[in-house]
Amino acid sequence: MGRRIAAAALLLAGCSGTMQGVTRGTEAPVQFSYVQGPESDRLAAVIDGERFGGRTEPAGAAADPAALDGLLSSFFLGMDSGAAGEAGAIMRGDRGSSLDCLLHYADGTRYTPSGGTGLCRHSDGRLIDIAW
Repeated sequence: MGRRIAAAALLLAGCSGTMQGVTRGTEAPVQFSYVQGPESDRLAAVIDGERFGGRTEPAGAAADPAALDGLLSSFFLGMDSGAAGEAGAIMRGDRGSSLDCLLHYADGTRYTPSGGTGLCRHSDGRLIDIAW
């Protein structure tokens, strides 16, 4: 059994891909990338030349929960906060900006290659819808 868990962890660690984002209002595309990890995903994006990076955490466990409060109330209307298939991420930019994101995975175990949707708020107020 221990070997199966180790094998599954190795498989998950090797999964990576892209997420397609669109900025509301301008329809400007934003490409995100992810690397699936056994406990969390690493996320990256580039917006206006600024590189962003961060890790996902189960919804409600993000480093700054207040930053995510109310971010997606209309987007996730009717969904339980902190559901098994949700995760938050605070992505820091290399020029001082940030992205506060909430992701809803198609797979309740947060297996990213299965797809999902999300929404990020840039520190300047822009909203970016994400699908993968």
